[in-house]
Amino acid sequence: MLAAASPTTQNSRLGIVVAKKNVRRAIDRNRIKRLTREYFRQQVSPRSSSLDFVVLARQGMGNLNNCDVRMALKSLFDSVLKKASHEKLNPASQSHVH
Repeated sequence: MLAAASPTTQNSRLGIVVAKKNVRRAIDRNRIKRLTREYFRQQVSPRSSSLDFVVLARQGMGNLNNCDVRMALKSLFDSVLKKASHEKLNPASQSHVH
């Protein structure tokens, strides 16, 4: 799950929540956080003007391989960035949840 909101700062920020309840092994939680930070730094931060993102890992994410995690992140971030660019044209709402 991914949520985005317009921040009060000029830089994009990222929050990551990987609960032990959803991803049991610490190695998997850390891997998901590492892949999320890496994807955000390389792909999202340069494209987004200034949005705050919160990524919430759902149950079963620890079972995905790295490629599948990246594909899931790409899908989530692309859909939210698309909505955010649409909202800049029509600023009716300030937050997005996918």
